[in-house]
Amino acid sequence: MSIKIKFFEITAPFYEKIHFSGKEKIVQLTEKERFFEKSDRVLDLAGGTGRISQLFVKKVQEIIVADASEKMLAQCRKKQGLKCEFALAEKLPFPDQSFEKIIVIDAFHHFQDQAKVILEMRRVLNNNGKIFLEEINPRSFGGLLLKIAEKILLMGSKFHSTKKLKGLFEKSGFKVEIVDRPHSFYNLIVTK
Repeated sequence: MSIKIKFFEITAPFYEKIHFSGKEKIVQLTEKERFFEKSDRVLDLAGGTGRISQLFVKKVQEIIVADASEKMLAQCRKKQGLKCEFALAEKLPFPDQSFEKIIVIDAFHHFQDQAKVILEMRRVLNNNGKIFLEEINPRSFGGLLLKIAEKILLMGSKFHSTKKLKGLFEKSGFKVEIVDRPHSFYNLIVTK
Protein backbone atom coordinates (compact mmCIF):
# COMPACT_ATOMS: atom_id res chain seq x y z
CA MET A 1 0.00 0.00 0.00
CA SER A 2 1.42 3.37 -1.00
CA ILE A 3 2.04 6.16 1.50
CA LYS A 4 -0.66 8.18 -0.24
CA ILE A 5 -3.29 5.46 0.23
CA LYS A 6 -2.19 4.96 3.86
CA PHE A 7 -2.76 8.69 4.44
CA PHE A 8 -6.35 8.41 3.18
CA GLU A 9 -6.94 5.19 5.11
CA ILE A 10 -5.90 6.94 8.33
CA THR A 11 -7.83 10.16 7.70
CA ALA A 12 -11.02 8.55 6.31
CA PRO A 13 -13.10 8.77 9.54
CA PHE A 14 -12.53 12.54 9.86
CA TYR A 15 -11.62 13.50 6.28
CA GLU A 16 -14.74 15.59 5.68
CA LYS A 17 -13.96 17.70 8.74
CA ILE A 18 -10.46 18.61 7.52
CA HIS A 19 -11.10 19.07 3.79
CA PHE A 20 -11.25 22.72 2.76
CA SER A 21 -12.51 22.61 -0.83
CA GLY A 22 -15.80 24.51 -1.12
CA LYS A 23 -18.74 22.21 -1.81
CA GLU A 24 -21.12 25.12 -2.34
CA LYS A 25 -18.91 26.60 -5.08
CA ILE A 26 -18.88 23.27 -6.92
CA VAL A 27 -22.68 23.07 -6.80
CA GLN A 28 -22.99 26.68 -8.00
CA LEU A 29 -20.58 26.16 -10.90
CA THR A 30 -22.17 22.91 -12.08
CA GLU A 31 -25.61 24.57 -11.97
CA LYS A 32 -24.37 27.70 -13.76
CA GLU A 33 -22.78 25.58 -16.49
CA ARG A 34 -25.81 23.24 -16.63
CA PHE A 35 -23.33 20.42 -16.26
CA PHE A 36 -25.64 17.62 -15.08
CA GLU A 37 -28.76 16.19 -16.70
CA LYS A 38 -31.29 13.99 -14.92
CA SER A 39 -30.48 11.06 -17.23
CA ASP A 40 -26.72 11.17 -16.51
CA ARG A 41 -24.71 8.25 -15.22
CA VAL A 42 -21.83 9.90 -13.32
CA LEU A 43 -18.41 8.67 -12.17
CA ASP A 44 -16.87 10.50 -9.22
CA LEU A 45 -13.24 9.51 -9.77
CA ALA A 46 -11.17 9.42 -6.58
CA GLY A 47 -14.35 10.55 -4.86
CA GLY A 48 -13.32 9.21 -1.46
CA THR A 49 -16.10 9.57 1.10
CA GLY A 50 -18.63 10.75 -1.49
CA ARG A 51 -18.74 14.20 0.12
CA ILE A 52 -19.28 15.86 -3.27
CA SER A 53 -21.36 13.16 -4.98
CA GLN A 54 -23.95 13.20 -2.20
CA LEU A 55 -24.85 16.73 -3.32
CA PHE A 56 -25.90 15.48 -6.77
CA VAL A 57 -27.75 12.24 -5.99
CA LYS A 58 -31.19 13.68 -6.82
CA LYS A 59 -29.95 15.56 -9.89
CA VAL A 60 -28.76 12.55 -11.92
CA GLN A 61 -29.77 8.97 -12.67
CA GLU A 62 -26.80 7.30 -10.93
CA ILE A 63 -23.50 8.21 -9.29
CA ILE A 64 -20.65 5.78 -8.77
CA VAL A 65 -17.86 6.88 -6.43
CA ALA A 66 -14.62 5.13 -7.38
CA ASP A 67 -11.65 5.29 -5.03
CA ALA A 68 -8.48 3.35 -4.17
CA SER A 69 -8.99 3.62 -0.39
CA GLU A 70 -11.27 1.02 1.18
CA LYS A 71 -11.66 3.09 4.34
CA MET A 72 -12.75 6.15 2.36
CA LEU A 73 -15.25 3.93 0.54
CA ALA A 74 -16.52 2.63 3.91
CA GLN A 75 -17.42 6.24 4.76
CA CYS A 76 -18.99 6.62 1.31
CA ARG A 77 -21.21 3.58 1.84
CA LYS A 78 -22.84 5.36 4.80
CA LYS A 79 -24.39 7.87 2.38
CA GLN A 80 -27.71 7.08 0.69
CA GLY A 81 -27.99 6.96 -3.07
CA LEU A 82 -24.31 6.40 -3.88
CA LYS A 83 -22.65 3.32 -5.31
CA CYS A 84 -19.12 3.09 -3.95
CA GLU A 85 -16.56 0.93 -5.75
CA PHE A 86 -12.88 0.19 -5.30
CA ALA A 87 -10.95 1.26 -8.39
CA LEU A 88 -7.54 2.45 -9.46
CA ALA A 89 -7.84 5.50 -11.70
CA GLU A 90 -5.20 4.09 -14.06
CA LYS A 91 -7.26 0.90 -14.68
CA LEU A 92 -10.96 1.58 -14.26
CA PRO A 93 -13.19 -1.51 -13.91
CA PHE A 94 -15.93 -0.13 -16.18
CA PRO A 95 -16.80 -0.89 -19.80
CA ASP A 96 -16.10 1.59 -22.58
CA GLN A 97 -18.50 4.55 -22.75
CA SER A 98 -20.14 3.84 -19.39
CA PHE A 99 -20.67 7.43 -18.22
CA GLU A 100 -22.11 10.70 -19.52
CA LYS A 101 -20.20 12.69 -16.89
CA ILE A 102 -17.12 12.35 -14.70
CA ILE A 103 -16.18 14.56 -11.78
CA VAL A 104 -12.66 14.78 -10.37
CA ILE A 105 -12.58 17.10 -7.37
CA ASP A 106 -9.23 18.04 -5.84
CA ALA A 107 -7.78 14.66 -6.80
CA PHE A 108 -6.01 14.80 -10.16
CA HIS A 109 -2.68 15.74 -8.54
CA HIS A 110 -2.76 12.43 -6.65
CA PHE A 111 -2.74 10.24 -9.77
CA GLN A 112 0.70 8.76 -10.41
CA ASP A 113 0.31 8.10 -14.14
CA GLN A 114 -1.78 11.10 -15.11
CA ALA A 115 -1.55 10.47 -18.87
CA LYS A 116 -2.94 6.96 -18.36
CA VAL A 117 -5.74 8.29 -16.15
CA ILE A 118 -6.73 10.77 -18.87
CA LEU A 119 -6.88 7.92 -21.39
CA GLU A 120 -8.97 5.82 -18.99
CA MET A 121 -11.40 8.69 -18.46
CA ARG A 122 -11.63 9.07 -22.25
CA ARG A 123 -12.34 5.34 -22.59
CA VAL A 124 -15.18 5.19 -20.04
CA LEU A 125 -16.74 8.51 -21.09
CA ASN A 126 -19.51 8.52 -23.70
CA ASN A 127 -18.98 10.44 -26.93
CA ASN A 128 -19.61 14.13 -26.17
CA GLY A 129 -19.39 13.26 -22.47
CA LYS A 130 -17.93 15.80 -20.05
CA ILE A 131 -15.55 15.96 -17.11
CA PHE A 132 -15.86 18.57 -14.36
CA LEU A 133 -12.46 18.98 -12.76
CA GLU A 134 -11.35 21.00 -9.75
CA GLU A 135 -7.67 21.31 -8.89
CA ILE A 136 -5.63 23.39 -6.50
CA ASN A 137 -3.69 26.26 -8.03
CA PRO A 138 -0.06 25.39 -7.19
CA ARG A 139 0.91 29.06 -7.54
CA SER A 140 -1.48 30.26 -4.84
CA PHE A 141 -0.41 30.51 -1.20
CA GLY A 142 -2.70 27.60 -0.26
CA GLY A 143 -1.43 25.59 -3.21
CA LEU A 144 2.16 26.20 -2.22
CA LEU A 145 1.43 25.08 1.35
CA LEU A 146 -0.30 21.94 0.08
CA LYS A 147 2.60 21.13 -2.25
CA ILE A 148 5.03 21.43 0.67
CA ALA A 149 2.84 19.35 3.00
CA GLU A 150 2.35 16.58 0.45
CA LYS A 151 6.08 16.57 -0.32
CA ILE A 152 6.89 16.21 3.40
CA LEU A 153 4.34 13.36 3.60
CA LEU A 154 6.05 11.70 0.57
CA MET A 155 2.73 11.57 -1.32
CA GLY A 156 4.30 12.02 -4.76
CA SER A 157 1.64 14.48 -5.92
CA LYS A 158 2.01 16.20 -9.30
CA PHE A 159 0.43 19.65 -9.39
CA HIS A 160 -0.24 21.64 -12.58
CA SER A 161 -1.08 25.21 -13.48
CA THR A 162 -4.38 25.77 -15.27
CA LYS A 163 -2.58 26.12 -18.61
CA LYS A 164 -0.53 22.95 -18.13
CA LEU A 165 -3.49 20.78 -17.11
CA LYS A 166 -5.57 22.17 -19.97
CA GLY A 167 -2.74 21.16 -22.32
CA LEU A 168 -2.56 17.60 -20.94
CA PHE A 169 -6.24 17.03 -21.74
CA GLU A 170 -6.04 18.73 -25.14
CA LYS A 171 -3.10 16.50 -26.03
CA SER A 172 -5.45 13.52 -25.58
CA GLY A 173 -8.05 15.00 -27.92
CA PHE A 174 -10.34 16.69 -25.42
CA LYS A 175 -11.81 20.19 -25.71
CA VAL A 176 -11.16 22.17 -22.53
CA GLU A 177 -12.92 25.22 -21.12
CA ILE A 178 -11.68 27.08 -18.06
CA VAL A 179 -14.87 27.90 -16.16
CA ASP A 180 -13.45 29.37 -12.98
CA ARG A 181 -10.00 30.48 -11.94
CA PRO A 182 -10.17 31.80 -8.40
CA HIS A 183 -7.09 32.19 -6.28
CA SER A 184 -6.75 28.79 -4.58
CA PHE A 185 -8.63 26.38 -6.86
CA TYR A 186 -9.48 26.33 -10.55
CA ASN A 187 -12.15 24.47 -12.52
CA LEU A 188 -12.19 23.00 -16.00
CA ILE A 189 -14.94 21.44 -18.10
CA VAL A 190 -13.40 18.88 -20.42
CA THR A 191 -15.44 17.52 -23.35
CA LYS A 192 -14.77 14.34 -25.32
